[in-house]
Amino acid sequence: MRLALGKLKTFLYALLACLVLIGSFVFFRAANVSHLSAWKGERTFFLDSASSQALVKAKLSLLDIFRVKGESVQIPIGEFDGGRYANKENIDGQVRDKIARVIADTYGAYPVLKESVCGVDSYYFCANELPMGIDIDGKKVNLHVAVTDEFVTIGTPIIFGGF
Repeated sequence: MRLALGKLKTFLYALLACLVLIGSFVFFRAANVSHLSAWKGERTFFLDSASSQALVKAKLSLLDIFRVKGESVQIPIGEFDGGRYANKENIDGQVRDKIARVIADTYGAYPVLKESVCGVDSYYFCANELPMGIDIDGKKVNLHVAVTDEFVTIGTPIIFGGF
């Protein structure tokens, strides 16, 4: 009887240790799911795929945290950098470049590509601090910044959907 209680006690301790380990892993993953947490705005997560095929969610459940493959944050340009760009009449190409550079500097990113289409300036960067990445023209990209007259959108590895 005493031997059985000792084995049960050992089993329960091992079970408790496993639960603590699993709980720690889930907590760590949940705490690090957002790579763009420095930015306040409308957040979107891309689940299961870092492509346009991803399931898009604004709020994550506990099980979703293991499925996140990308994210984006959209910030009204008047609220970006403490309202510094609230006067939208002064938003030109140089200001858009400066906004993108501020974001890139936050992640120690270097520029890969820039494109301008239909009033949207898109900046593609590679940051060693950010995981994942996709291949664009043979170069790794894992930070995408899109600047319009109305919004600044930041995405990793890139922005899917609209900006």
